[in-house]
Amino acid sequence: MRATKESRVTFEGVDAEQLVGTLREPADRAAAPPTSPSPSPLVPSPSRAPGPRPLALLAHGYMSHRDAPVLVRLADALSRVGVASLRWDFAGNGDSAGRFRYGGYRREAREIGAAAALARGRGYRVAALAGHSKGATSSVVFAGGGGGEGGAVPPNLRVVNLAGRFGVSEGVERRLGAGALDALRRDGRVDGLPGRRASGEPFAWTLHARDLEDRLSTDVGAYCAAVAAAAAGGGWADAQAGAPRVLSIHCEGDEVVPAGEAARFHGALGGERGGHRLVVLPGGDHCFGEEAAAAAMVEEVVAWCCGG
Repeated sequence: MRATKESRVTFEGVDAEQLVGTLREPADRAAAPPTSPSPSPLVPSPSRAPGPRPLALLAHGYMSHRDAPVLVRLADALSRVGVASLRWDFAGNGDSAGRFRYGGYRREAREIGAAAALARGRGYRVAALAGHSKGATSSVVFAGGGGGEGGAVPPNLRVVNLAGRFGVSEGVERRLGAGALDALRRDGRVDGLPGRRASGEPFAWTLHARDLEDRLSTDVGAYCAAVAAAAAGGGWADAQAGAPRVLSIHCEGDEVVPAGEAARFHGALGGERGGHRLVVLPGGDHCFGEEAAAAAMVEEVVAWCCGG
């Protein structure tokens, strides 16, 4: 097994709050040969001159943290093929400072840009971005240009959408409850909503009307259209140089975000002609907790990131 090392890193978020991450690096810092004959954004060809080492950003989901099992499993798999990874806690989550926000996809896209800047500062080339659940939607928003100033999309970025939600206006009442929404309409905020830290420690958070409005005003389809437009002219053989590509993976058994959301991403991203790959795994759940689904997901992600 390839040796790796992990280190705790910190960097500034949108409002200069301290974000906490974990940088995993192959100890020998040498990439393995590609597993596919296709050109790989992650694994450099031996014939190429040495350049910045490739790295994958890993973004967690709603009220989760950087050590969520799905992200750690991906970090393990990527390190086995010699690829570094950076996973971090979004503001207000896990060990990161800041206020927890409901929604905030565009804000999280800006944080993805900050994580990318940290990776570049460490001498890495950001070659892939994989997000789970809410982090998946934020990753697609980032790929579509939603990262704002400083959030330039790295060239040839391979994006992975793991169980992301396309229709962000849906699932709100299920998550918050009708009572909370009634109170929000009446008072403009709801205090004391329950959350849980990465350590398992419970915490209370405040839902602001502006946060819900931010979620409901996020047009995921427009960001998907921007990604698809980067492939202007047709199939990816003719794609604009450096355009991002997206892989969406969903489980049929997902009871949190229906698997049909992946099909909506597929259409909005231009389908196969637009370079989008859609994988719906049998069974499974939202967090890819079943072993068969988790193994299949990891295989798909590594192949995608390594040029498959």
